[in-house]
Amino acid sequence: MSFVENSAITARTTSRSLRWRELSSPSKLYLLAVYTAAIPSAYVCLRVLAGRYSLPWVLLSLTSLFMASVNLRLPKSTTVVISMGDVFTILSLSYFGTGPALLTLWIDTLAASVTDYIRRHGIHFLGKILLHRFLFNLAACPLAMLAMSFVYGVSLDSGVPYPVNMALALALVAFSWFTVNTVTLGAAVSFWSDPSGASSPSWQFGKTLSACIC
Repeated sequence: MSFVENSAITARTTSRSLRWRELSSPSKLYLLAVYTAAIPSAYVCLRVLAGRYSLPWVLLSLTSLFMASVNLRLPKSTTVVISMGDVFTILSLSYFGTGPALLTLWIDTLAASVTDYIRRHGIHFLGKILLHRFLFNLAACPLAMLAMSFVYGVSLDSGVPYPVNMALALALVAFSWFTVNTVTLGAAVSFWSDPSGASSPSWQFGKTLSACIC
């Protein structure tokens, strides 16, 4: 099963038992790099490509909040959860712009993560949250959204007649989201799967990648 199908599902990472101090140095450096890259990406999405906020967007986001609570796990993975609410992020990007779409994606991410924590740990889940993984889920959002917004805008302005340009735009949005999610998530889980760093990073990444896209 791939991350991007008709429902535009997207993988999320969830916690196992590793704390920040237990991670290898490459894993910590990778997470810090993602956090750092997310800051200017979020600024561009929210301020430069602000979009428009309206009541229909609020209603769409509330609907996505409900749908994001529907989670699935990959059959052979304990670290990846699939959220079913991400199709609303693409709708938000198409109709309201990059800023509102990023907020919708953040809402989906928070809902999916919290729902999975509650499912596994009950209402006393706060002490089980691993902050570095929770922040990674949020930081990956603006990276994906910036790529999606770029290819969407380029496709619509390509001069290709409608509705071909819209079909091209949606296809590239799905592909860019799949690519950014797969690369960032695959690298993160490969680090977390081998915290000691004893195995080859490329082998771990390939193993994780195959589990994510098959």
